[in-house]
Amino acid sequence: MRRATALLLAALGACSSGSDADPDVTVASSAPPASTAASAVTAATDSDTPVPPIRVALNGSISGGGASGVVDGHEAYWKTVDDVAGRPVELVVLDDGGDLATHVENTTAIVADPSIVVVGHSSGTEATAATRDQRVAAGLVAITSSRYSGWHDDELGANTLSLGASLCIEAMNGVSFIRSQAGGGNLAIVTEAGDDGADSAAGARLAAALLGLTLVFDGEAALVGGADLGPVVDTLVAAEPDLVWVAADPSNLAQLLGPAHAAGLSAVWSGSAETWSADLLRTPLAEAADAAYVHTSPFAVWSDTDVGEITDTIVDEIAGTADASDTPATDAFLRGWLEATVTHRLLTRAADDDLTRDAVVAAADGFEVDLGALAPAQSWSSGGADDVVRSTYHYDVSLGAYRPGRLGDGPDVNLGYIALDGPYQSGAAESFVFEEPCAG
Repeated sequence: MRRATALLLAALGACSSGSDADPDVTVASSAPPASTAASAVTAATDSDTPVPPIRVALNGSISGGGASGVVDGHEAYWKTVDDVAGRPVELVVLDDGGDLATHVENTTAIVADPSIVVVGHSSGTEATAATRDQRVAAGLVAITSSRYSGWHDDELGANTLSLGASLCIEAMNGVSFIRSQAGGGNLAIVTEAGDDGADSAAGARLAAALLGLTLVFDGEAALVGGADLGPVVDTLVAAEPDLVWVAADPSNLAQLLGPAHAAGLSAVWSGSAETWSADLLRTPLAEAADAAYVHTSPFAVWSDTDVGEITDTIVDEIAGTADASDTPATDAFLRGWLEATVTHRLLTRAADDDLTRDAVVAAADGFEVDLGALAPAQSWSSGGADDVVRSTYHYDVSLGAYRPGRLGDGPDVNLGYIALDGPYQSGAAESFVFEEPCAG
């Protein structure tokens, strides 16, 4: 078994012990302690007879900002749903603050509450892996924000639905796409430490090999939290790459791209979707990003090309819901909306049997969903290798196109993107045969 698989299984072993708005759809939102947030409740429908709600848990880094927009998307979506099989829907929002131990504690509380039948959001690769055994034992499916390629593995990916192209496939497409746009033969890879960085770096190397690129700097795991990135920037600039692929967080990207661009590096940059944030266009990095960065994403984003579909699919749908117009338009909101869409369709499929945890687990096997123009169609089955999503979306980051706003602004919103291509599938992604996680 390869290294990344072993690391995740080690994490599992270490931590597994430890449409108008509908008044019947309620939201329970809280910070830790999770046991309080996950206490059982009973909701009432329009009749006088109490009906137990279907409860959907969201467990992620909300106060840390990573999942706050995702929660907005879930909340907005469920306000447009009358019921599922005659039962109201309630969200249980648990904030892990970006802390692994808290995420595990939250999961313990979720498992203990039988009224929660599915986890509609689980943040991060490490946290989702660390709680997998708990969920499997309890018969709980989770939809995760993690796009680690290991979720396609039948063992690692049990009871776990990952949306969109994996980090590995995304990197194959991203490197191939910027090469097709900019030419050049020299590639640099710079990633954070951990499974996500390794997965993305592996995909970038696979694309480089297929394209005949020279890897002039392999900076996998070069980005360590809190460390001075000056030496990494110096090495990167000295390597003189034509193309740079990054898998990190936006703050690390700012510390790389800004100084490298100022030092005269004229490369074209791209990276995993999580590497970029439209908020960077409000910072001193804006001009460098405008000149050099191509955003790669597993989903459509707030661009002039995609906003019409977003308006038709989302904005018009929630126009009648309370406070919808004041919700910030963010890419994280779109992610949350898509997660909620998948959760809703999964619950509807489970309702053909019975809305129990076991029914949701059964419904997830062979589950297929068409997400229209917002994301590639996707399926999940026990033969996970057949379910690999191979398409991504690519955008030029443009300061001139940047028009942030709220949902009520509809088609006037653009988060600084000019659509270049998507859904896009590279030759590397098309030919890739999944047998085990990309990183090894």
